Amino acid sequence: MKVFKPGDIKHIDNLCVDKYQIPTLILMEHAGIKISEEIQKKFNKESKVLIMAGKGNNGGDGLVVARLLYNLGYKVKVLYLGNYKTGDSKINFDILNSLDVYKTNSIADLGELLLWSEVVVDAIFGVGFRGNLVQEYIDIFSMINNSKRYVISVDVPSGLGSSNYTFNNIVVKANKTVTLGCLKENLLLPTGRENSGELVVSDIGLPKDLMEQFEVSTFLITPNMAKELLPKRVENSHKGTYGTGLIVGGSLGMSGAVILAAQAALKSGIGLLYTLVSEKLVDVIENNCIESITIPMPKGLIELDKYLKNTKSVAIGPGLSTENNEVLFLYFVENYKGSMVIDGDGLNLLANLKLHDLICENHVLTPHPKEMSRLTGLTVEEITSDPITVAREFSVKHNCTLVLKGSTTCIATKDGDVYLNTTGNNGLATGGSGDVLAGLIMSFMAQGLSQDEAAILGVYLHGLTADIISEGKGYYSLLPSDIPKELHKGFKKIQKG
Repeated sequence: MKVFKPGDIKHIDNLCVDKYQIPTLILMEHAGIKISEEIQKKFNKESKVLIMAGKGNNGGDGLVVARLLYNLGYKVKVLYLGNYKTGDSKINFDILNSLDVYKTNSIADLGELLLWSEVVVDAIFGVGFRGNLVQEYIDIFSMINNSKRYVISVDVPSGLGSSNYTFNNIVVKANKTVTLGCLKENLLLPTGRENSGELVVSDIGLPKDLMEQFEVSTFLITPNMAKELLPKRVENSHKGTYGTGLIVGGSLGMSGAVILAAQAALKSGIGLLYTLVSEKLVDVIENNCIESITIPMPKGLIELDKYLKNTKSVAIGPGLSTENNEVLFLYFVENYKGSMVIDGDGLNLLANLKLHDLICENHVLTPHPKEMSRLTGLTVEEITSDPITVAREFSVKHNCTLVLKGSTTCIATKDGDVYLNTTGNNGLATGGSGDVLAGLIMSFMAQGLSQDEAAILGVYLHGLTADIISEGKGYYSLLPSDIPKELHKGFKKIQKG
């Protein structure tokens, strides 16, 4: 599914008017209809609705909602937060002023209005908001958020920025956000997700041809996309059909990372799995992953060639430790030409040894923000403030697939596309979750998916399975080791689309 930059919306609006001859007034009316329909789904005509209308087209949408609900018999009051001197918002302002609707522009009345209301329509700022809030609006947003009223935001929660996704600003916290015409990037990143509540994408009559032809480079991973990526299974097959993979990792006290990655790979359809670990860890790995073939670390790394020649994918880094593993890591990034996931201490070694020139199109890097900071020299705050741009620039520069992990994970491709994943929950915020993900991605590459495809499917399935588990166990008790055990439920849900 296409995801649009806030800056794209102005361009789309202009094309609607200039190329497709659709007046903004019509789109504003359609927006008002959709928002009023959402209110009608939950609240009857005895309900008290406060419309908070800003000065732009977003405010104009709110004025349409006020008129429509008033005509339906709802109890409506409007707080004007802008001057309506020109444009389509003024037309709706004039129409509303001809009706017997309570209206005020006195912010001093807000406390009383909030006490009166049951529903608050946030039509203050739209998708184009940028900059810092003045104190007056900080106070207004605080009052809304503390009111405990049901809040519906028009297009985006007011205060959600158009270009920077981390804020010192306060954002209106909505119970539901009705976004108009298309998905916007800032709604899918952490601040947007935390404040949008239930997200509804409403068709307001944007031309189908325009939306299909408008080029974007950001996409939302959908259930159907994941279904299409599932590796095919055939009756006439054997272990070689589904590929061979190798996990390189583990160190004293960190054998669990290899076990988690291996169990994820084994439970996601790989044909044959090797695990390469220190000789001291062989027994613990074999006791916990009986289906994998454990290889003790050889004295001469060239001895690994007999395994690597038939290995389709490698995951290096889970639990590896950065101590005394520089030669091992360098051997793999210089000599192995198949698909490779670089995770955990593999990323740290990559950064420490400054081996960025050895990153290539066969590699999938899976950093969390702190690891990304080591790789790029950017601060964690700079990375989390605009993860889409950071991920995209890195993957294009280094010609690789990048999985920038977070509550919304960004999968960036070498071609500059970014896929956003919104499955998963805070139960995954624990050590070992990333090892499971590395095993999944490696497994799917062994089964024939490209680096991009394996990353997209692995991230989606990983989060989806965590969501399924949490429905029964909650978030507190979710463990990374639960995910491989329940992967079959994630697969079944994907297969159903």
